[in-house]
Amino acid sequence: MAPEERTSRKRGNPAVTTTRRGDASATAGRRSDPSTAASRPADPSTAASRRSGSSTAAGRRGDLFDPACATRRLLDRIGGKWVAMLVKVLAEASPAELGFAELERRTPGVSHKMLSQTLRSLATDGLVSRRVEPSVPPRVFYRLTPLGLSLDEPLAALRDWAETHMPEIDDFTRRDRQAGGGGSIRPSASPL
Repeated sequence: MAPEERTSRKRGNPAVTTTRRGDASATAGRRSDPSTAASRPADPSTAASRRSGSSTAAGRRGDLFDPACATRRLLDRIGGKWVAMLVKVLAEASPAELGFAELERRTPGVSHKMLSQTLRSLATDGLVSRRVEPSVPPRVFYRLTPLGLSLDEPLAALRDWAETHMPEIDDFTRRDRQAGGGGSIRPSASPL
C-alpha cells in the first residue's frame, strides 16, 4: 500500500507533496500545483479513509502538523475535561436526551456558565443536538448526534488511560516539585 501523502506549503514556495511516513524517495522533488489538486486522482489509502468515515466532509483528511489545519482547533475543543465528561454522560443516556439541570447534576464541579459554553460548542460542532421545549422558563434538552456518539469510544480510551496512569503522573509531579521543578526527573528504570 502506498504511503499516505499530504500537501504542505511554506512561505512563498509552491506546495510540495511529501509522504506522511517519511518515505522521501517516493516523492522527492515532486511539486504539486494547488489549483489542480482537486482534479488529481485520489490516493487509494485516502479513498479508503473516506469510506471509513475518517475524512472531513469535503473529503480531505486533516493534518495535525499543518499549522493552518482546523484539526488543531478541534482537538483543543474536544480535549477539555468537561467535553470528556459530557460526552460520557450523554453517551450513557443515549438515545434518550437529558435536560440542562440533569446534565449539571451528573457533571460534578462544572459551573452553570461552563456547562452552557461547552454544550454550545458541542452543538456548534455538530456533536450534540439541542431541543428547546417552549415553556416558561424554557426547558432545553441535549443528546449526542451520531458524530458525537462516534467520539465516545476514543474519549473513553483516553479517560481510561488517564484514570489508570494518574497515580504514576502524580508521583512524577510530586518528585519533580521536591527536586525544584524543571521536569528533569526520569524514572529510575528508564534507559535514558
